[in-house]
Amino acid sequence: MIGVLHHRRLKVVAALVLAAALLLALAVPAQALLFLPTGVIEGHVTDSVSHAALSGIRVDVYTATGGHIETTFTDSTGHYTFTLGTLLGPFTDHVGFTDVTGAHAQTAYSGKVNYLNGTDIVVGTGDDRIANVAMDPAVVLKTTVMRSGHPFTKLSGKLVGATYFESPNAVYWSGMTGGGGSATLSGLPTQSFFMEVVDPLGSFATTTTNVGPYGVGQHAAVVIQMPLANLAKDVTVSVPHANTPQKKNKKFTVTGTMNHRVVAPKTLTILAVKGSTTKSFSVKIKALTSTSTYKGSIKLGKGTWTLYSVFSGSGVWAPTDSVTGKVVKVK
Repeated sequence: MIGVLHHRRLKVVAALVLAAALLLALAVPAQALLFLPTGVIEGHVTDSVSHAALSGIRVDVYTATGGHIETTFTDSTGHYTFTLGTLLGPFTDHVGFTDVTGAHAQTAYSGKVNYLNGTDIVVGTGDDRIANVAMDPAVVLKTTVMRSGHPFTKLSGKLVGATYFESPNAVYWSGMTGGGGSATLSGLPTQSFFMEVVDPLGSFATTTTNVGPYGVGQHAAVVIQMPLANLAKDVTVSVPHANTPQKKNKKFTVTGTMNHRVVAPKTLTILAVKGSTTKSFSVKIKALTSTSTYKGSIKLGKGTWTLYSVFSGSGVWAPTDSVTGKVVKVK
């Protein structure tokens, strides 16, 4: 099927076409004016491992400077075609390939990831340029973001980005963490990545790390811990005498004072963890209170327990504390 002519070329040639039509109208049959010079870019897209044809792959053609020209999708045989205007050509184009399901890595023709870094395809009148591509099964990164030092506090609403520095133009993928603190980035190539997590509210400090390299089609779990931003150090939680040995099944009492700035009601939960066993108590923190105290108790069995604090609820602020990592020994 004949595609749409380059939008970049239409403005340039429109006036010429109109003038030519006026001059030729008397001497040339009308239907002849419908035909303008064209060239073709076409090819097949396959899986690099199974060599099977890939249907439904999005294919985009761009100018050499990155201007988007046209989009099409591969058919059931993995074939695609662009028919492009070449009046005043030839023109240099680049082609990029995207699996909209994320199952295959983003690819450019030929051998690159970013279409801006792809191989030039020069198309003139009557040319039929072949651009076949084999797409690797994608690397998938399941990223979990949690508060630094608090393995039970997973952070939602954080922007996760992965950058591959392919010369001369980098490639960037991103996602937002959901309620479980996770974001899945798919369609990635077999490379190493620079990862960055940003809190749009500014409560947590921007955090970066390097991950990889990953193999073809590898699915990997990435855990990133975000420390509080300096402006969010608003709550201090303490556990007096936490290291004092306790008697079995006797209530372990936790008391402390919180100096805080809270914009909405929240809940402070103190957890005691021993292996797969968790015990806890929670206290409510009122909004717009400068100082408050808390007290709670937990019955602990014999063994060594580690304490954690979890701060939850709506609003911007989160605590710093001296609870997490405290050890309670029970005889």
